[in-house]
Amino acid sequence: MKLVIFVLGWMIPIICFSLPEKYISTDDLRQGPVALDGLWAFDWQSLHIDINAPMRDGLLLPGLWHKQGTYAPQGFATLRLRLNMPTKQSYYLRVPDAPSAMSLWINGEVRFQRGVVSNDAQTEEPKFGPDVLALAPAEQYDLILHVSNFHHKEGGVWHNLLIADERHRHALRDQSKLLDAMIFSFLMLVSIYLLVRNMSRHGHVSHIFFALFVWAIALRSIMVGERIAYDFISFISWENWQRLEHILLFIALPMFIYFFHRFFDIKNQIYPHFISLLSLGLITAILVTPALVFTHFGLVNQLMGIITVVYILIMLGLLMKQKAPFVLLFVISFIGWTFLVLHDYLYTQLYIQSRPLAQFGLVFFVAFQLYMLWLHRKRESRLLTYVKASIDRSADYLKHKYSQPEESKVFILSNLAASMQLHFEALGLSIYVDDDTVALSYNQDQLQDIVLILARMADRDGIDISLCIRCDKQSVKFEFILNKVIHNQEMINDEMNAVYYALNEMGAKLNIKRLSNTTSMSFALCSYTQDEPINTNSDQTKVECYGNDLAEPILFNDDVSGMITSALQDYFYLVKAKVVKANVVKYRPKLIIWQILNWDAYIFEDIKRIRNEHGATPIILVVDRYHKAQLAECIRMGIIDYVVSPILPEELLLKVQRAHNSNSVVIHANQNVRDVTVQLIRDCIAIWQKYSGKSKTDLAENSRLWRVYMDGSTAKTRTLDKYLSLQTLPKNPRWETVNRTANYVLENCSLDNEDKQMLNKQLSLFNKLLAS
Repeated sequence: MKLVIFVLGWMIPIICFSLPEKYISTDDLRQGPVALDGLWAFDWQSLHIDINAPMRDGLLLPGLWHKQGTYAPQGFATLRLRLNMPTKQSYYLRVPDAPSAMSLWINGEVRFQRGVVSNDAQTEEPKFGPDVLALAPAEQYDLILHVSNFHHKEGGVWHNLLIADERHRHALRDQSKLLDAMIFSFLMLVSIYLLVRNMSRHGHVSHIFFALFVWAIALRSIMVGERIAYDFISFISWENWQRLEHILLFIALPMFIYFFHRFFDIKNQIYPHFISLLSLGLITAILVTPALVFTHFGLVNQLMGIITVVYILIMLGLLMKQKAPFVLLFVISFIGWTFLVLHDYLYTQLYIQSRPLAQFGLVFFVAFQLYMLWLHRKRESRLLTYVKASIDRSADYLKHKYSQPEESKVFILSNLAASMQLHFEALGLSIYVDDDTVALSYNQDQLQDIVLILARMADRDGIDISLCIRCDKQSVKFEFILNKVIHNQEMINDEMNAVYYALNEMGAKLNIKRLSNTTSMSFALCSYTQDEPINTNSDQTKVECYGNDLAEPILFNDDVSGMITSALQDYFYLVKAKVVKANVVKYRPKLIIWQILNWDAYIFEDIKRIRNEHGATPIILVVDRYHKAQLAECIRMGIIDYVVSPILPEELLLKVQRAHNSNSVVIHANQNVRDVTVQLIRDCIAIWQKYSGKSKTDLAENSRLWRVYMDGSTAKTRTLDKYLSLQTLPKNPRWETVNRTANYVLENCSLDNEDKQMLNKQLSLFNKLLAS
C-alpha cells in the first residue's frame, strides 16, 4: 500500500501538469483547415517562452479566461500547445483576433506580433486584425501565445487558430476576404443608388432611411470578421476603430425602424423616437468614454435589437390583419434576416464557432426591399400617370371651352384644397393656405383646372413648384413659386392662352415675375362675403346626378377629389346626396359609397342606422387613411369593403363591381358566428315586439323553444337572456334553437319586405358561418 501511494504521488503531478498536445492526421488536413481548439496550458499573469515550464492551469480555446476561472477580464497570460503533424511539409496557420494585443512564438522564434503585449495598461498597445502565417516544414510545432488585455471588456482568445496545408491555404482568409469585399460593394452600390434616386422630386422618404441603414451596415461589415478596412487605413487608432464600429451599430438600428414606419406609413412614431434618443445618448457616451467602458454597450445594442424584433413582428401581425400592401414580402425577408442575426449573436457570445453571417442575410433582405420599393414605385407611377393624364384632359377641355360662360357657385378654400390634394401629392408638389374658411364665388372646377394646368406645365420641365394661397378681407391671391427662371418661349402657348382667357372671364390677370433664381406666377380673385357664415355642409343637402340614367343607381355623399365620379359615371347612374333614410328610400340605390372626411361620434350611429333600416344595401367606405379601430368597428357593423385615398380608379371600379354584382351573402374575415348569433337573437326579439306587440317572454312561451322561469310573480327568460350578449353567451350555444327562433318569427309575423329581407339575410349569414 505504501508503494502504491508513493508511485501515485509521483505520477499524478506528471499526468496533470504535462504540456497539452494535439495530433493532426492526414485525413483531418484533407477535409480542410483544422481548428486548434481544446485545452492549452495557461499561465496567468506570466509572460515567458519556456515551452517545458510546469503547467499552472488549463484554458479551453476558443474561450475567455474570466469565464473559465476566477480571473479578471483585464490582465495578461501565456498559452502553450504542442502540435504534432502527420508529415514534414509546409503548413499555414491562421491567427484570429484576440483582445487586445498578441504575440506568437513558434519553435522558439517570434513569428507574429499584433500590437504590443505588456503587463500594464500604460505600455500595452492594442490592435486587431487576423493574419495567415507560412510555417517552415516540420513535424512538430511548439506554440507559445502571449495575450494581454487592458482596453477591452473581455480577455482571452475569441476564435479558433486554424492550420491547413497547401491545398486549403486560400480557405484560411482569401475566400472570406473576397466575400466580404463583394458584400460591401453590393451594399454600398445599393445605398448610393437609393440616395441618388431619392434626389428626384418623386423620391420616397423611406428610401433615404433604408439607404442610410444599408450604408451603416456595409461600413461595419468591413470592420468585423476579416477586418478589411484595417488593411487599407492605418492612421486610425485601435480605440477609434472600436468607437466607429459601435457608433455604426447605434446608427443602423433607428434608421431601420424609421424605414419600417415610413414604408408602411405608420403614424405612431413613439417607438422610433425613443430608440433614436436612446441611441443618441449611447453614441455620445461612446465618444467620451474609454474602450474599457463603451465596449460593454454592445450588449445594450443587442438587447435593443431583440426588443425591436419583437416590436416589428407585432406590427407586422397587425399590418397583415389589415392586409397592408407588400407586408408578406417584408415578413419573409425580415424573418430570413433575423435568423442570421441570431446566429451572429450566438457567434459573438462564443456559443458557436463559424463566421459572421448577418451581412449575407442583409444581402437577402436588401434584395427583397429593392423589389418591394420597385413595386411601390410602380404603384405610385400608375397613380402619377393617371393624375397627369387627367390634368392634360382638363387642359384640353379648358383650351376649347374657355369662351363659353361657366356657372359660378359659392365654395370654400378647404374644399378646393381637398379636391386638388391627390393631384399635388402625386406630382410631389406642396400647397399652403392661409385661411381655408374663406369663400369664393366662381366655378370651382374651372379654377381647379387653372391651378393644375400651371402645376403640370412646371412638372413637364422638371421644375419644383409650390402654391401659396394668401387671404385678406377682400381678395384671395394664388401665387406659384417655381425654383427656376422661365421665359415666355419656354411656356406652352396654347395652355397659357387658355389660362389667360379663363382668368379673364373671372376678372383676374396672371402676373409673372422673374427673380434671380425663381419665378413667381400669381393671380388674385375677389373673396365672397355675406352676412351669414357659409355652412360648409350645405352641399350635403343638394342632390346632383351623373352618368347613365338607364343604369342602376349608386348613392354617394361626397367626392372631394372627383375620382368617384370620373371612375364610375360611364358605367353607373350616380346620385350625390346625403346618406339618409329619405334618400335611400327615394333613389333605391343598389350600392352606397360613403366618403368619411372626419371620424366623429355620430358616424357610427349613422352607419348603424342605415344598416339596420336598409341591411340589404351594400356600403363601401372611402377614407383618407387606415383608421384601424374605426374600420374594424365598421366592418363588424356590416360594411362590405373600403377604399383608402388616394383612390385608384381601377381599384374603386373593381370593388364596386364586386359588391354590385354579388347577390349572395358575403362573409367577412372579421365576422364570427358568435357575434352573428347575438345580433340575430336581438333582431328576432325586436321584430317580434314590433309586429306582435308582445314581449320576449311571450316569444319564449309561444314558440316553446326557450324555458320560462317564475321568480315570484314575474316570468323570467334566463336562458334566452344569455344569448343577448357575447359575455354571457354559452360556450356551446344551442344553434338549432337559434335557427328555429328566427324561422318562428318569420312564419308568425307579417313582416314588410324590408324587415323580412333583413332577417332572412341575417339567418342566411348565420347558417353559412355555422356551416364553415
